[in-house]
Amino acid sequence: MQASDWNPATWNWSGLPRINGDHFYLSNAALCNVAKGTVLVAPAATTHGNDMHQRFIKVQTQQLSVALNVTIPASRAELPSGHDMLFVIDSAGIPSVAKFVHIS
Repeated sequence: MQASDWNPATWNWSGLPRINGDHFYLSNAALCNVAKGTVLVAPAATTHGNDMHQRFIKVQTQQLSVALNVTIPASRAELPSGHDMLFVIDSAGIPSVAKFVHIS
């Protein structure tokens, strides 16, 4: 038997999302060059074997010249309040390291 490390491909981006109502602005020119889209993922519940709260939501993303404009769903049935992880997905489908955001 042999053990090995598994390190999935990820990439990092600097800065924090600027939140304005139902929009996130991700100001990073380099980010705009690689971004294919963004997703919100609810963090896992560590106290349950079956997490009924888990969700993965593709959100509308508009590429601007030096920023990404991310529009979150208006319906709280689709995106309930709470903490979510925001990932930027590059053109190869590789996710960034998550940034935590709070939806209220």
